[in-house]
Amino acid sequence: HGYIGTSPEAGAVIHHCIFAGHELQKVQNPCLGIGDAATFKEHDNGFLVRVSRAQKPVYSFYKRNGGPLPKNDGGEILNTEWMRQGRFGQQILNYDDACKFLGIAPTALFGDPKMKALPWFYHFKDLTDWHNNYIKGQASPSQKELFRRSNNEELQRGKTVVITDYIATNPEFLKRGIGLDPAAFKR
Repeated sequence: HGYIGTSPEAGAVIHHCIFAGHELQKVQNPCLGIGDAATFKEHDNGFLVRVSRAQKPVYSFYKRNGGPLPKNDGGEILNTEWMRQGRFGQQILNYDDACKFLGIAPTALFGDPKMKALPWFYHFKDLTDWHNNYIKGQASPSQKELFRRSNNEELQRGKTVVITDYIATNPEFLKRGIGLDPAAFKR
């Protein structure tokens, strides 16, 4: 979870970035917190997340035009986990709801950017699957083995990773210029 401290006087535009999902325990957290929604814009970003675009909290907002925002209702599972593990923002929204909230057109790609640094990435069927099987520990032995694999392979334990391992190779990401620019790393 990152945070950009926008204010009515200082805004930010985030574009052509790749946001990769949190560790398995943190599916309920937004990818990025924003101080003030009035001065934030985004376009052409990529998201590699563990649940569907409709279920994943992507952006959270604390204020708008300097004034506080009310807390939104994330539904039973998200509300439970925000209470248990912490709530990062007042309005915590999936991508499409965040775009409506900001009054901007959705332009993001959701999918695997195919980076060498993340050769394997665990996806849950939905929030219920995540909550029951990972958080509540009701997973089958084979699913628990996949969780262990995820923790080891995604964190690149015991491996050397260099910056160029984070260059996307997915043609859709490349066509839109999302992620690191491969040309910038050629000698």
